[in-house]
This record gives sequence, C-alpha cells and structure tokens, in this order.
Amino acid sequence: MNRGVGVTVDRGMRRTVPNPPPAPRRPGLFARLFRRITRHPLAQAIAHYLNRRKRNPQGQDEAASGQVSGPVATRIVHTRDGVALAVREHGSRAAGHTVVLLHGWCMNKDAWNIQVSQLIRQWGDDVRIIGYDHRGHGDSAEAPVHTYHVDRLAEDLAEVLVALDVTGMVTFVGHSMGGMTALAYLGRPAHLRPVEPHHVVLVATAAGKVAERGIGRLLKPAPRTSSARSGTASPGWRTRSCGCSVGRCATC
Repeated sequence: MNRGVGVTVDRGMRRTVPNPPPAPRRPGLFARLFRRITRHPLAQAIAHYLNRRKRNPQGQDEAASGQVSGPVATRIVHTRDGVALAVREHGSRAAGHTVVLLHGWCMNKDAWNIQVSQLIRQWGDDVRIIGYDHRGHGDSAEAPVHTYHVDRLAEDLAEVLVALDVTGMVTFVGHSMGGMTALAYLGRPAHLRPVEPHHVVLVATAAGKVAERGIGRLLKPAPRTSSARSGTASPGWRTRSCGCSVGRCATC
C-alpha cells in the first residue's frame, strides 16, 4: 500500500483521505509583544478613555479638536505696496502680553489653532494673540512674484505691528518660514523695528545661507524661486533672545 499526501492507493482503488490538521503555530515575536502591551493595565486605561471620548464627542477638548473659542476680531492690513493681509486677533489690547504667531510656507494662520486655544485657556484675558496670513497665503491677497522674499515678509510683520498698535511685552512665535521672518525682522535697523520682542520662539526654521547647505543647495541654481530667495535673504546672525520655549508658550 502506497501512501501520498491526501491520497491512499490500495489494490488499484483510489480514495481520498483528508489531510491531517496542521500543528498549531506559536505566535510570532510581534504578536506576543502586541498581546503583552495590550494586556497592560495602562494600555487598557488609555483605550477605555479614548472609547469614552469617542462616545461623547461633545466633551472633547477644544484644543485637541483645533477649535478656538472666545472673542475674535478679524481685519485687513494693507501694506505699503498694496497687498491686503488677513489678520486675526484674540484678546484685548489691554492685555499684559502679546503673542504674534507667524506660520510657515504654504500654511496659514489656522495652523496655530491648537496653540491659540491653549494660550487662551491658560492665560485668559492676560494675553493678546495676533495671527495673520503671509502674502500669497490663506486669506491674504496675492502679490507680485518679486516680492516673495523674507525681507519683504519682515517688512509686512513690521507694518502689521504698527497697524495693530502692538506695545508692551511681546513674544514672536515663528514656524519654518515664519521663524525666518522673525529673524529677518530682528536683523533690521532699530528705526525699522517698531516693536522689540522680549521673547522669540523658533520652530523648525533656519537662519543664514540656508540655500547653500544641505538640501537647500538644490535651490541655488534657481534664484528666482521664492524658496531660494527666502533662504538667501535670511540674516546670518543668531537670535539675541529665545527666552521661552514652545512648551511654555503653548502645547504642540
């Protein structure tokens, strides 16, 4: 009698015999780790908390959802070269501290909604928050191509500060191109800086010859692009003041 896999041949008769069930396989390393992690009391507590939040969306944290509460004032600031900048303001001019938020390239003032909610929650009426869209971004108007460089953005910042009558203690918070704008503003002569910030917060930005180092070198052969102009126009000096961290000003 000859035996094959699933087939038995006996005296010229052929009949099918079911294959034996495969032996149980031991769970892999990843499966064992995942099972151990998910059974941990802390992981179960987190899962319970998230499920409860999912069932009750009305109780979600405003900051986590990116929604901003409280009085908001919107206005348009016209620059000297005729570009309309969309500005959003939270809080009163009587507040003891003003935070100016400068967004990054291809973003807009809504990128700071979570931080705005946290600042309002923590400081209330003691903080005034100003955010605006750079020229050619968000709700602001487009501008001539030759004006898309960091020095012009720094001038826009100065004009916004004057138009909104910003005084007292001020903090600049700049992300990416917004950080470069803040640095370019600080590199201007004193008579062209209507406000001297007490603190500067820089997030994922660069300063000085950014188009000549690393991946920025790829931009150098095309100096007419806004990215290359933004990089080469950054001041090559370090910030004089970085008195507060992102964690102190807002929770990212």
